[in-house]
Amino acid sequence: MIRRIEILEAGHSEQPEYLANPVSGGFQPIRFPTTVVLIEHSTRGLMLFDTGVTPRLRHLLRRFPEHLFSNLFSIRIDYASTAVHQLRGLGVRPEEIRHIVLSHFHSDHIAGVNDFPQARIYFSAEEYRWMCGLSRIGRLRHAFVPELLPPDFIQRSAEPGRETDLPGLGPGFIGRDLFDDGSLFLVPLPGHSLGHQGLYLPDFRGKAWFFVGDAAHLSSSIRDGTSPPALGAKLIFHDTEEYGKTVQRLRAVPETVCLLPCHCNEAFQRAKAQLVRP
Repeated sequence: MIRRIEILEAGHSEQPEYLANPVSGGFQPIRFPTTVVLIEHSTRGLMLFDTGVTPRLRHLLRRFPEHLFSNLFSIRIDYASTAVHQLRGLGVRPEEIRHIVLSHFHSDHIAGVNDFPQARIYFSAEEYRWMCGLSRIGRLRHAFVPELLPPDFIQRSAEPGRETDLPGLGPGFIGRDLFDDGSLFLVPLPGHSLGHQGLYLPDFRGKAWFFVGDAAHLSSSIRDGTSPPALGAKLIFHDTEEYGKTVQRLRAVPETVCLLPCHCNEAFQRAKAQLVRP
């Protein structure tokens, strides 16, 4: 049912590795990609998991008080790296994207939504309501810039199908069947944000894939079972204790599952290599 997967880097930052993994990470800056996943479903068409960043985010951060928080958004942005531009290079027009799944509402994941005007959007309604209820400063502290979303965002919202157990990920994992056909599942992965979720594909070319967004920032963080340092976590994270529990759950996912954190260059390069057609 899944015909195609493409993985794009829609923006990136360079930060010391220890900020994401204080156990085994070094002090030298490493590349943190902002990953966008294109998926082609045999009957539902093209969809995206997250949308990356766009120059519009930089423009919005020039305002007061947003510019005071610009260090939270230290991502390199140019039009050539946006998802919409890269997709055109793959022969995909913006209006051909029919569905978007948002892992959460941090701005480096939602900034490109405006570029795809025909897409239905799947997201955590609980997180959206909570974010919108914060003060302007509170929203910025949680890396949410609501002006990045299109005016018809709510009208374009969509609900996934039924909830089911996901034994392929291990005990305790549940998900919502996105199209009610067993091909794609939205999986709650709380902690980094209130309603954070990943996307699980039980089978593509004989392998299972699990796109986990910011549930963990690096593959090494999952291997080591670590959470980021307290200061960084307190600035943006919703619940650091819940985040730690989610990382431990990810550690138990079978090694046969191709697991991709959004900002992990190691996992990004490995996944790109696995997706090269034989």
